[in-house]
Amino acid sequence: MVNSDMILFSANGSSSKFFDLYSDGYFMPMDDSKNDLTGSYEVIGNEVKFKVQRKADTGDAEDYVITGDRTINCAYAINPFSADRRSKHN
Repeated sequence: MVNSDMILFSANGSSSKFFDLYSDGYFMPMDDSKNDLTGSYEVIGNEVKFKVQRKADTGDAEDYVITGDRTINCAYAINPFSADRRSKHN
């Protein structure tokens, strides 16, 4: 996705992770030059629950500024076959 601020969640039990990413084209997104995310995850049975935060305006040129006066378009993609962040999604 072109010029997209992204968060990638990799649910893999006790090895779960989340990543602050940026994409400027239709290929694998890059790590954002500044990681503005803080958070944690919890493994509950066979599920992983993430709690992640960031400032609405991080000052990072690769992050979308979130304001309360406009709609934010969001999308998601899932790869149920791999927790490897380099693997292609559906």
